Amino acid sequence: MKPALAPPTQLDQLLYDYLVPDQQAQELWFSLEREPWNSLAVVPAAAGASTANIVKSLKEVAEMRGLVQVQTIDANRVGLAEVGEAQQKLQTFAQLGHKVIFNTASPVETPAAAALVRAADAVLLVAHLERTYVADMQRVVAIVGREKFIGCVTVQARG
Repeated sequence: MKPALAPPTQLDQLLYDYLVPDQQAQELWFSLEREPWNSLAVVPAAAGASTANIVKSLKEVAEMRGLVQVQTIDANRVGLAEVGEAQQKLQTFAQLGHKVIFNTASPVETPAAAALVRAADAVLLVAHLERTYVADMQRVVAIVGREKFIGCVTVQARG
């Protein structure tokens, strides 16, 4: 007879929730792994929306899988003057064999975001429920180029 395991305590559950990325983030990572890429732009379709939490979750999954060479960049406020420097950073990480995941503003908001997203190997489009219109998504795809997109996810809008 196997000994009975003690039920998890509230602290156990809090630690698990803190240390283990949620199942959706894990499923997303495994879907993204099917496509070849060194740099991934995680892009909101709607102006003013953020994808920073998705980038953070993907980084956590990569670390759990032992892929410590995954870097993240918050490029949400990159202006037109900094695009060249940010693109160079992406190339440098790729030359070192690192994967880079970065978030930006929506390309419908700023030309700088559009230029940086085009420099990525792949793009994940994020639609915030109750905030993103199909027309927003179509516009982002038209600005960036359909060939860059490897997926689209929906997330609950915050605030």
